[in-house]
Amino acid sequence: LLLSLAFGGLYVAVITAAEVDSLLPPKLPAGALGVGFYRFLNVFIICIAGPLAEEVFFRGFLLAALVHSLGEFRAAAAASAIFAAQHGSLAVMVPIFVSGMLLSWLYLKTRSIWPPFTAHVAQNLIAVSLAS
Repeated sequence: LLLSLAFGGLYVAVITAAEVDSLLPPKLPAGALGVGFYRFLNVFIICIAGPLAEEVFFRGFLLAALVHSLGEFRAAAAASAIFAAQHGSLAVMVPIFVSGMLLSWLYLKTRSIWPPFTAHVAQNLIAVSLAS
């Protein structure tokens, strides 16, 4: 979690210093998370349901399936590239790829989706807290 957050901060600092604003992660508009029940629902999906689905698919299924044919590093890189691409924005692909590699490493070390899931939840909670 700390390595991912540190890389994200470094990425934003470098992109800002290089004045390549098109590669800065987009800011959420005020109220994007909604209010009341909708805010709760959005935060739940972003911080719990989304990470659970992503970890089950990207680490528990895709990475686990690719390791046998590609080896750990290439399988982690492939799963992380797809993980980053599915987040949609070119501006967040590099930091999300690095985060995916770190989550993959955590999965490969523990052979469980729970440690990467926990780190993923914490990272999303921090991002939502900062965006609110």
